[in-house]
Amino acid sequence: MSSPAPTDAETLGLCTRAAGVARAWGRNVTSGRLRGTHCYMPLSAFPSPFVPFDAFWIVLAGLLVSLARILARLRTRHPDVWEELGCPTLLPRQGIGTSAALTRFYWSRRTSDLGDPVLRHWVLALRVLQLLLAIVLVVLWTSLIATSRL
Repeated sequence: MSSPAPTDAETLGLCTRAAGVARAWGRNVTSGRLRGTHCYMPLSAFPSPFVPFDAFWIVLAGLLVSLARILARLRTRHPDVWEELGCPTLLPRQGIGTSAALTRFYWSRRTSDLGDPVLRHWVLALRVLQLLLAIVLVVLWTSLIATSRL
C-alpha cells in the first residue's frame, strides 16, 4: 500500500524548510523551486568543501605523527630493521626506493613478527589513517565537484 502523494502545499513547505537549512549553511538557494512535486536542492551533502578540507588536514597530521613515531621506534628499538629498510626518514632523502621499502614493511606481517606492541599500535594507526585518507579524498573530490555545479 503506497502513501498518498504530498500536496503542493506540503511539498512547498518541505522545500522552504530545506532552502532555509541550505541558507543557514551558507548556500545560495534561489527559492527552493517547486517543479511538480520535486524540490531541487544543492547536490553536496556538506555545507561547504571546507569540512572535507578540515578532515584532510587532520588525517594528514595524524599520518605524519604516526609515521614519525614508527620511524623513531624502528631507529631506537629495532636498528637492524631500520638499516635494512635503508635508514628511512620522515622526508625521504634517499629516493623513492626507501619509501617503497618502508611502505611494504608496515603493510606486511613483519611488524607483528618483531613482537613490539607499541610499534604494532602505531603501524595499525598508520594503516587506518591511510585508508581514512583515501575516503576523505574521495569525499573532498565529490564535494568540490558538487559545489562547482551549483
